[in-house]
Amino acid sequence: MSEVAKMQGMPDRSVLPPTHPLQVPAPPPVQRCTLSNGVELVSLNHGLQPVNRIVVSWPIGMADVKTPEALHLLRAMLTEGTGTLSGNEVSDIFEFNGAWIRVETGNHSTAVTLYSLNRSVNDVVPLLGDIISAPAFPAEALERIREKEASECGLNRRKVATRASELGRQMLYGADHPLARVLTPEKLAAVERADLVNLHAALLSSCRPTVYLAGALDSNVMDAVVKMAESYRFDTQASADVLLAEKTLVTPVASDLQVYRDESSMQTAVRMSLPAVPRTHPDYERLRYVVFALGGYFGSRLMSNIREDKGYTYGINAGLTSLPEEAHVSITCQTDNRYAEAVLNEISNEIGRIATEPMEPQELEIVKSTVMSGLASMLDSPFSIIDYQRVLDSFKLPTDYFMHQVNELAALTPENVMECAARHLASAPRLTALAGNPASI
Repeated sequence: MSEVAKMQGMPDRSVLPPTHPLQVPAPPPVQRCTLSNGVELVSLNHGLQPVNRIVVSWPIGMADVKTPEALHLLRAMLTEGTGTLSGNEVSDIFEFNGAWIRVETGNHSTAVTLYSLNRSVNDVVPLLGDIISAPAFPAEALERIREKEASECGLNRRKVATRASELGRQMLYGADHPLARVLTPEKLAAVERADLVNLHAALLSSCRPTVYLAGALDSNVMDAVVKMAESYRFDTQASADVLLAEKTLVTPVASDLQVYRDESSMQTAVRMSLPAVPRTHPDYERLRYVVFALGGYFGSRLMSNIREDKGYTYGINAGLTSLPEEAHVSITCQTDNRYAEAVLNEISNEIGRIATEPMEPQELEIVKSTVMSGLASMLDSPFSIIDYQRVLDSFKLPTDYFMHQVNELAALTPENVMECAARHLASAPRLTALAGNPASI
């Protein structure tokens, strides 16, 4: 660095700047209250921009109903009109006011989400209440959406990745388990308007939701949301025939390898599932970080070996998924038919290596920094913070769980990473589903 540059106070770019560990604070607390009709309102007044998001969430999803295809179409049909407005009019009101709405269904949840500007809540929040309580389910819209969803379902099931996922779920849960059920074009095409009406009456109208509200909340926003939520009435005597009578036990199949053969496919989709400890287990978070090191980011073990070194696949991922019924590690990728067996061998090699060889300090530091950055990013927005709260609520986790995750990450060492992998990965059954035309398998 020249003397002139020093005199002018310019930085020496040949010297790395100092770094410091990322310090992540606990998320701000939410506020809870129970409204006059029994609906729980969970709110977070956080952020500077005058926007808000409302999530009306029911603890019932695709695995809880007898006809998941009807719930799938109900998701698409809720915004297609109310008793007084057509679907186009509903869409125009939201668009004119800078708001947008979406409906989502998960395994054990159904949620209606509305993003809006604070200044327009009195125009759009009452409409949200009408959509939830009095959807019209117009026949012409149902015909159009049913045909579209059935067509997309048929196209999706032609993909080997979809077939491997379906087969993998059947192996993991048992072929008759609700989580293993498969949507087909034929089942979607058979749904009638009466099915949607009955499902809405027996499900959404009889089950009290939780309302999650986040953003820069003023008194006008709070009043509008409370008024909307309290106007919703429930028929607690409504028939529950649409619900599954009881929870079905998870019964994994005995076979560790099954193949869906598609001789026209040039690639094989791989889905390996390893049963894991539940979310409430003391080792769960540590296992999640170990799985992240194995295949959760671009520089992970699986990516470095199978993609970068061997060139067997464009990408490969590993993740830990938790449900009320169970938890499992899933490893997924697609590869040329010729390399399917080699990919399985390399996955086994990497699981064995992370369970028997201490991780290098530099790699562990990269894992810690990457995970910590992800935890910190959750605090960027009031919407991501309230989403995290929804996860805590769904698993009945304590309010300090976020800092538990931070502390578990800080406590990672090469030795306990190896020990955790040996205990929970190396010895776990490997339920492997292949879809395609794998050579030599």
